[in-house]
Amino acid sequence: MLDVRVLAYVVPLAEQVLNDITPVIQVKNFADEDATITGLIRIYRKSTDTLEYSSELATTILAHGATANIAALSAWSPGAPADDDYFILANILATSFLPGPPIRATLGAWTFDIKPGPMGPAPAAHHTTHELGGMDEIDLTGFAPTVHSHQTPWPVLTTTQMNALTPTEGSVCWNTTEHQLMVYDGSAWVGIPMLA
Repeated sequence: MLDVRVLAYVVPLAEQVLNDITPVIQVKNFADEDATITGLIRIYRKSTDTLEYSSELATTILAHGATANIAALSAWSPGAPADDDYFILANILATSFLPGPPIRATLGAWTFDIKPGPMGPAPAAHHTTHELGGMDEIDLTGFAPTVHSHQTPWPVLTTTQMNALTPTEGSVCWNTTEHQLMVYDGSAWVGIPMLA
């Protein structure tokens, strides 16, 4: 039975120099059968609520038990430097020669910076007050539960971005316009009530 998972974004980095970028994701085949991987990568700009880039992934045959870095077919030229203003979303489809349904997987939206030039280590902002044994305060406003640095287990999208997707039944996202977790029931996006 197929068991293919998207593990991480290889490119872009958390802080990316303003230059052409070819997105790359890392995918692992946990199954005992080979799989053909296809997919799509999109990059959005939060401040303008626009889709900046979309590219198919290079079709890849992934042997059972293997891990591969799969690149997009085209490069992206960022419009301008910005801190935490761009985010990326990857969707894959894994199929096999054996009978059985394909697997669809999504790597959640991940926010990253575009910097104007070469970067060295930047000094961290220092707060005038300290709590918790002398540590500087950390602002976690707007972060969903994390799976990996700057990654969430579901895409974080506005209503416009959510409606631009071609979802499959069971797709999930956090809607920042409605401030609600949404699931696609096969015909429409439906809000999931939050428990008090």
